[in-house]
Amino acid sequence: MDTSDYNFKIEQLLSDESTYVKAKTDPTTNTLKTTSDLIKKYSEELNLDVNSKIPACAKPPKLYGLPKIHKPNAPLRPIVSQIDSPTYKLAQHLAKVLSPLRGHTRAHTKDSYHFVSEIKDLCLTDNETMVSFDVQSLFTCLPVEDCISIVTSKLEENNMPAEYAVLLRHCLTSGYLLWKEQFYKQVHGFAMGSPVSPIVADIFMEDFEEKALLTAPVTPSFYKRYVDDTFTILPSDKVTAFLEHLNSINSKIQFTMELEANNSLAFLDVLVIRNPDNIIGHTVYRKKTHTNRYLNGESYHHPSQLATVGKSLLQRTRGICDSKHLAAELQHVKQVLHDNKLRVPRLRHSD
Repeated sequence: MDTSDYNFKIEQLLSDESTYVKAKTDPTTNTLKTTSDLIKKYSEELNLDVNSKIPACAKPPKLYGLPKIHKPNAPLRPIVSQIDSPTYKLAQHLAKVLSPLRGHTRAHTKDSYHFVSEIKDLCLTDNETMVSFDVQSLFTCLPVEDCISIVTSKLEENNMPAEYAVLLRHCLTSGYLLWKEQFYKQVHGFAMGSPVSPIVADIFMEDFEEKALLTAPVTPSFYKRYVDDTFTILPSDKVTAFLEHLNSINSKIQFTMELEANNSLAFLDVLVIRNPDNIIGHTVYRKKTHTNRYLNGESYHHPSQLATVGKSLLQRTRGICDSKHLAAELQHVKQVLHDNKLRVPRLRHSD
């Protein structure tokens, strides 16, 4: 992507005045002072080490964009690097504290291996469809007050100090960024780049989907979610109604959908396949933009780093592929390692 195209797309994102507004001055000093005051105020109740939670030399968060090269026109995903920012260390601590509050719903998906363990025994019916629902721009669309309210309730349910919600409010509402010497305040949603953002987003989505599933016009026979993306099995004639239901719950949280095509649908790095007998199959999924380029075996990386490439690819293959697709994927991995001049790890006899 040309620099001019990249800059234009960043400025397009920042032109959304419902999310970003220009700041007249650098908010760093004031944000750092408020952060410091709050940490000191609650240090005893929350057993906070003041010195480890306040940065010695705070820097403003900086915006950059990751091109979604697998999508038309390669839109940018806005990331605000929070490292060394006034709230970064506090957000790290809150992420650790709040993380145990999520992951307790039936829809929760930990990773690809967990997902495969859930689908491996599934069998579809002729009138069912596999569909993926994806939240559009989740982080910048999240309603901050709703998120804080949900977390506050979770803290109360788990007999955890309510002061954590006060600190969370500060982290979520003091968002700002620097782009080309211009400061911007984020006035809606919160930044992807803060350590606590994905934790709060997950907690919000768990609450959202519980309400959505309770009031849905049809109950999916299977429903799993990873952050903002779901894998769902629904009656074919109820898919549109289910999408409309999801989009009616909160005007800011809007979903798009992708239907199975050629009897398959991707979720995470798993390609879920409808076999002729309607039993679910699964293998590794790679986007069309994937290049199969890894560390080169003739590079000067440490041997342990080079060895990790093959081990991780084989681990993924064994963890994701069913027996029908295992041999083909193993052969693909061997070829990829050969092309990158990497050693193929010794395979188990069963492989």
